[in-house]
Amino acid sequence: MNAELPMITIVMPSLNMNRFIRAAIDSVLSQDYPSFELIVTDGGSKDGTLDTLRSYGDRIRWISEKDHGQSDAIIKGFRMARGEIYSWLNADDISEPGSFRAMGECFAQYPETQWIMSHVSEIDEHGKEINRWVTRYKQWRLRHYSFHTFLVENYISQMGVFMRRSAYEAVGGVNGQIQYAMDYDLELRLAQRWNPKLVDRFVARFRLHSASKTVAGVHKTFASDFQIAKNHAGGRRFIVALHWLNNKKIIFAYRAIDAFAALKKIF
Repeated sequence: MNAELPMITIVMPSLNMNRFIRAAIDSVLSQDYPSFELIVTDGGSKDGTLDTLRSYGDRIRWISEKDHGQSDAIIKGFRMARGEIYSWLNADDISEPGSFRAMGECFAQYPETQWIMSHVSEIDEHGKEINRWVTRYKQWRLRHYSFHTFLVENYISQMGVFMRRSAYEAVGGVNGQIQYAMDYDLELRLAQRWNPKLVDRFVARFRLHSASKTVAGVHKTFASDFQIAKNHAGGRRFIVALHWLNNKKIIFAYRAIDAFAALKKIF
């Protein structure tokens, strides 16, 4: 079976994430999988990240140079890739044990499958699981996936997505002009051509902290989400309106979580 498993490339965009990047790299290098590579594309970090990268010797491939943002870093990484299967993992996230094998075996067993979605949990800066209700909601959504519901709400977590290199190239890859929600744009282009296959297991942990792009740029992320959905909706105003309402719902929910957490500290 090992000889039939496709090579996996993981691209890890990075900028001043030395606090978390070793845990992210170790979670990839510890995978029980016969053929994979990790490419770190660093944007010119000044926080000690380069010393951490050097400490891995030839176990990883990496570059560090000024770039034009996360999308540019991801594009650079995939241009260097040798694998048949692509995914990216941010430098503050974690890959779950066994995730590469689950993905590789699925692609090998179902050669018609062009991309896979799977479950992702959320953790805080200390690695503690948080927002479990969000995770359960996304689990339910993935199990009832349709292109239309995905247009209405972005419920697929990027680090839980793996795709064939040929599919990535066929849809034009990551759009370097998009700096927020570029994963949503890519996945919608994939979804317009092929339905994803669900691997019903957890494959990654998504870290939320004050310096993370999702938290720091939450309004920009939702604004980009909305514009991307609008671009792909093909003039279906009802879909666009539903997406706008869903974004408002999510923002309200996270504000409620923050308010509840603040009250717990007081009482």
